[in-house]
Amino acid sequence: MEGWKEEALQNKEEITQASLEAIQTIMAEATPADSASSTVQNPSKKTPQNKDSEVNSGRRMICALCGISWPHFEMRCSEFNRPQNAMLLSSLVVKGTMDLNSAVRLYEALEVERKYMCKSHYMEAAAFINGDLRLNRNLSDNINTVASGNNVDLLSRLQAVVQTLDEQITLRTCDLVRFGGEIIANYRKEAAKKKLGSTIEQVLNSFLNEEMPPPSNTPAQGDITVKFEKKVLTNLCFRSNHVLSPRFQKPNQERQETT
Repeated sequence: MEGWKEEALQNKEEITQASLEAIQTIMAEATPADSASSTVQNPSKKTPQNKDSEVNSGRRMICALCGISWPHFEMRCSEFNRPQNAMLLSSLVVKGTMDLNSAVRLYEALEVERKYMCKSHYMEAAAFINGDLRLNRNLSDNINTVASGNNVDLLSRLQAVVQTLDEQITLRTCDLVRFGGEIIANYRKEAAKKKLGSTIEQVLNSFLNEEMPPPSNTPAQGDITVKFEKKVLTNLCFRSNHVLSPRFQKPNQERQETT
């Protein structure tokens, strides 16, 4: 009897082992080792280089002129506008912000692809041009006299740099007026929007954080509590006096009279 039990247990173990082997064979044939589903892909770790690339491509940009990383809203993408690029770089060279060799290299790079540069560089160039135009403007303060070519000194200095950048570009005084006016006007609009947004935010914050007093016609919290307590006491007294109807109170009165 015991031998039969041992043989049965042994057969059961063999059957179980054979079933496991069959299942493993079927699974191996269904999902080969080189398939994409059986390959475990470890998540890529963020190295400092990956972080820098993410930052540069998303939230921050590197200025092609000064090489400093700034938030994207502080940057401006250049255009395939050769006169505008020449005006920008020549103004910064004459002002002394950058040297001529760097301006030549950047101008050649801007002809190949658009690059991000700080808005402050455009503002600096426009302010430099507008300041020089004001100094050389006639007493009549007429913009036509300025655009007619009276400002020869600034124009000649800029043109000397522009010839080094691009021989096919010839600047005129009206180009200076247009460049300075458009840049200043655009950034004044942006500054006004930012100022308006910050003012509204300050007003909202002050309104939300400040504890506003109740209106003059609104009773204070203590008065409301006192009035509520008085009303409750009045109702209780009224209910205690009128809890029984007169027809139920009459026998009681008669009993009192008889006593």
